[in-house]
Amino acid sequence: MKQLFSALAVLMMLAVPAAHAKDNYISDELFTYMHSGPGTQYRIIGSVDAGTKVTVVDTNRNEGYSQVIDDRGRKGWVESKYVTNQPG
Repeated sequence: MKQLFSALAVLMMLAVPAAHAKDNYISDELFTYMHSGPGTQYRIIGSVDAGTKVTVVDTNRNEGYSQVIDDRGRKGWVESKYVTNQPG
């Protein structure tokens, strides 16, 4: 039980507070795939349409992917080149 509480505490510390998050948008022509991890080797969990507002919560610069939460509340990874601060 103590391990469960410790794990939950670590997860809560890793979460990015909403006050520090910044709105961004998907800038691909039609859509981009959302993956379960930072790269194409991870499972595709959906797609995000161009112009969709997303919140960036993490970035993996080595792989070129950003972890985002989309307007439907899904959390996944998209290529960073498709994330912009300008609405489409």
